[in-house]
Amino acid sequence: MGGTAAAALLLAAGAAGAAEPRRAGDALFAGRVARIDREAGTVRFDLAFNHAAYLVRKDRVEFFNEGSRFPRCRGVVVGKGRGTALVKVERMPRCAASVNLARGARLGFRSADLAENVRRGRELVRVLLRKRLAVSGMAMRARRAMESHIEKVEAVNGRYDVLRRKLEAEWQERIHGLEEDRLAEEARYEGLVRELDGIDAKLGMYRIDDEAPSPPWALDPGVRHGR
Repeated sequence: MGGTAAAALLLAAGAAGAAEPRRAGDALFAGRVARIDREAGTVRFDLAFNHAAYLVRKDRVEFFNEGSRFPRCRGVVVGKGRGTALVKVERMPRCAASVNLARGARLGFRSADLAENVRRGRELVRVLLRKRLAVSGMAMRARRAMESHIEKVEAVNGRYDVLRRKLEAEWQERIHGLEEDRLAEEARYEGLVRELDGIDAKLGMYRIDDEAPSPPWALDPGVRHGR
């Protein structure tokens, strides 16, 4: 966790509340001297402990020879890297005279600010776990609703598929019935046409011309009938 991310986490933890108690052991940790700059009054320490990410810039620390908490030196974290911390030491000459600052020396540390940061982190984790539990429950309900929606869609599809098959069967039946009616009417029409043809043939055979032919003199206008 970088310094910026750690600072944001601690800020969020502070807003989350202060119900989590501080644990005394969280203030203690160990580190090794990596580099000392006597002129600048700084010491870079290599850190390797569980809560190292919670040690951030501006945190106050005390450090001392391992196995003895006195005498001790005090300082402020002015820089933070991955697994390292740059500490501005108060009264560097006096500190160097009382605490072993040789490169590679292992020292004990104590930081009330670190303990507070860890406390806030635990509080934030507790809040986040509560929130996760609530969101997880809502997600499960949403998933069940989604699955239920799919089941409802499948049920509606099944219902209308049955109706579709039923309507299609009725449609085919009606079409088949209309086709049978058409064939019946066509057969009846063809029969009637054949019957008309037979009647016309007989009429041609048995036709009688009732009009007698006119005599030749009937065409002469000068001829008169009767006495």
